[in-house]
Amino acid sequence: AMPKIESILTERVLVPLRPEWAIKGGRGMHDRSPFLLIRVRSEGVEGLGEVSGTYLWSGEGFETAEAAVNAVLRPALAGKELAPKVVRREMDRVLAAFPFTKAGVEMACWDALGKICGVSVATLLGGPIRTSVVSKFSISGVAPLEAAAIARQAWEAGFRKFKVKVGTGLYQDLERVAAVRKELGEKISLGVDANGGWSLGEARR
Repeated sequence: AMPKIESILTERVLVPLRPEWAIKGGRGMHDRSPFLLIRVRSEGVEGLGEVSGTYLWSGEGFETAEAAVNAVLRPALAGKELAPKVVRREMDRVLAAFPFTKAGVEMACWDALGKICGVSVATLLGGPIRTSVVSKFSISGVAPLEAAAIARQAWEAGFRKFKVKVGTGLYQDLERVAAVRKELGEKISLGVDANGGWSLGEARR
């Protein structure tokens, strides 16, 4: 028989960024990452998920995610099968929107199911297709030479793919990207992220 969801707990976690790598972009400063941990318990195991709660980015935060889990999702999911398909259907039945909160709950269910079955989530999803994932480093929207110095630090820390925060004024954006490109060289993967900070005209230009 499919295991059942026994309880869902939440915990707030505020992860500080290293001060020298704090991110300034088109929507202000990002110096800490708030997450709501979701703990789904079933048959003596605990599955973990997380909700990335940044109001300006996702529209969801600690308070909204916590309220949605406590008031709506926990009562609806208690005693239900620990099957992601069932959980997704049930969450959509009782709660509109809240994709980040629902993702955190679903993640925790996949994790718990994998632990009960004694296999990785990758195996549950049909088997792994890679052995590692490359992480992209976000370079803050700071002065050009400062951005280049951050790029160098990140390179020395082992990062090989990068994006530069823009949306702080087109002239400064272009100078910053040029400085980072000069520092990293022509062959390195480099993107830009305006976080909605460019107008359509600026983006086209």
